[in-house]
Amino acid sequence: MIRATTLRLLAACAVLAGALAGCGGGHSTSPVLPAPPTNPFAGTDGFGYDALFIRNSQYVKPASFSRLGFDVVVRLRNPEGLLSYAKSLDRATTRASLQFMTPDQIADRYYATTTDYQKSIDYLKGQGLVVTSWPTRFMIHVAGTQAQLEKAFSTKFAWYRHGNEVYIAPSVAPSVPKGVPIVGSDNIVYRTKRYSPSVIHAASNGLLSGYSPQQIQRVFDYITAYTGGYTGSGINIGIIGTGPVSVQSGTRVGDLDAMRSTYKAIGSNPLTVVSNLAPPFAQPPAVTASSSTCSNDTGAGSSNPNLPPSESPTSSCNPEDVEAQIDTEQSALLAPGAQVQFYLDYEPSAGPSGYSAQGLALADDEINDALAANSADILSLSFGGDEYSLSQESPPPFNSSGTGVEQLLFAQAVSQGIAVFVSTGDLGANTCQDNPGSPQENDLCVSYPASDQNVVAVGGVTTPLNSAGQLTGPITAWGQSTSGGFGGTGGGVSNFIPQPPYQNGAVGVIGTQFRNLPDLSMEADPSTGVAVLINADPSLGGPQVLPVGGTSVAAPEMAAMWATVLNACKSRVSCPGAPSGPKPYRYGLPNPQLYLIYAGKGTQSYALTFYDVVYGNNGQQGQPSPGPTYDPGYSAGVGYDQTTGLGVPFARSLIRAIAGV
Repeated sequence: MIRATTLRLLAACAVLAGALAGCGGGHSTSPVLPAPPTNPFAGTDGFGYDALFIRNSQYVKPASFSRLGFDVVVRLRNPEGLLSYAKSLDRATTRASLQFMTPDQIADRYYATTTDYQKSIDYLKGQGLVVTSWPTRFMIHVAGTQAQLEKAFSTKFAWYRHGNEVYIAPSVAPSVPKGVPIVGSDNIVYRTKRYSPSVIHAASNGLLSGYSPQQIQRVFDYITAYTGGYTGSGINIGIIGTGPVSVQSGTRVGDLDAMRSTYKAIGSNPLTVVSNLAPPFAQPPAVTASSSTCSNDTGAGSSNPNLPPSESPTSSCNPEDVEAQIDTEQSALLAPGAQVQFYLDYEPSAGPSGYSAQGLALADDEINDALAANSADILSLSFGGDEYSLSQESPPPFNSSGTGVEQLLFAQAVSQGIAVFVSTGDLGANTCQDNPGSPQENDLCVSYPASDQNVVAVGGVTTPLNSAGQLTGPITAWGQSTSGGFGGTGGGVSNFIPQPPYQNGAVGVIGTQFRNLPDLSMEADPSTGVAVLINADPSLGGPQVLPVGGTSVAAPEMAAMWATVLNACKSRVSCPGAPSGPKPYRYGLPNPQLYLIYAGKGTQSYALTFYDVVYGNNGQQGQPSPGPTYDPGYSAGVGYDQTTGLGVPFARSLIRAIAGV
């Protein structure tokens, strides 16, 4: 139930039924809400929800809406056991004796019992709610009318305001009858802008409009991997969708196909959109051209002024999301033999005034789709939010004990052998700038889920290239010194997530208590941006090639590189030292082996596997420019550092280091 995920935002000022006096007036005394339970998902502390955020918000008025949808979690059997098993897989020296599990095995050992899960479904359906379930038995999606939801959860809903954000939330603490094993919801409180994509539009670097696929393939040595026969063939890359993508269908031109044709790039791997079609979910609407009423995410013409139209579409307004094109094009073009699966969920009539939810607004459901299907060998996520803001939620996406909602999902992924790559964000060492007005706005702050122990945190670098893809200078950390303060690679030290075993004792890692990030880096600086093609079909206005940057570029680049590694593993059935399992070529979390290589204990030296970035920092200047200069952040240096991690890997060398071929 990933928090990004809970971006399911409600209509704000311009579309509220009954004016809210400028979205802030006419408020009355807020109901007194109880303190949130400490660990609701253990099933012993009552119904967990984000009461703390509500208590720190302004009560506006009772809500009146037609329909809502959100997720609930059933009492879990042994979440600590799942975390412990995932942690055992983090130890490179002992993991070969272990085995990756199937989703059914994880459900039977760690998640809700069949009896508890069915009892919860029966209760919800008995209240007239529409229910979607997953075989992993972790969460249930529910949707219904206001009357149905208020009766089922013994609550009332109201409008609240927090800064510029207007949202619907329970004004009475939710509960279910004794004996119903539903223990909480991480998105019954409908908020805005918790997670955001990590993408920055760039200025052209003079080479058409951003680096071509061939330039990236050359500089990071994908080319030699292809020559060796490792193109990602037989491997599935899963993208957790943020918004719609245009795919080839009949006479319709897809963006990936147009991009491949424009640059004469190798490969013909298709892009498959995977959507949950169980009610209340439905087939996403067709991609439409943008328009004056469709492109403005704060105007009355949008179905939900708090969300971009790509996350709250209508049948006539579903414009392409640049983030989605970055993810799919970078992963498919750099792993030309891999299958790319784009997980995109859509829920129509999810709220008042025609509100609908799509992509990033349903990312928790999309991750559950991917994990339950167990088809994707790799997942790429290009979004995140600052740790301080997320830590204030209840239930939180993470906590120091590891039993946060998202932490369980990523532990599940690792236990199934799935590698997860997450962008570290584009605000340098000051991710909390994304939360203006908070006490931590100017503090050093990193992004979650990149800081999770069970993901690879991917940072960004500046890569100066000529047209042949050859370096014209050193690769440096992306920050104020390279792009004039407009963004910088996310990195630093978590304030909440404990340091994982693979970082213990690694030279350059700060302290022994908390997780450091990133783990490694790829191209991301918008001043040396990559080319992305959008709106290829004539009905959408015809192809546009844009230069873009951000760690949203780096995460799918790394996912593609890992696909070539798993291709090599599959060619020899499995990789040395990897756990066994139903898909023996899977490797699980790459980090234990990556840090082992760094420590000089791998089969290949660190210097042969990574480009050690030693210049630059991830400081940045406040926006809009000119603005206040924030902390300069962290500087690159010899070995591991908090700007580029272990450095930039080379594809063919990484294959040798991991697969031994």
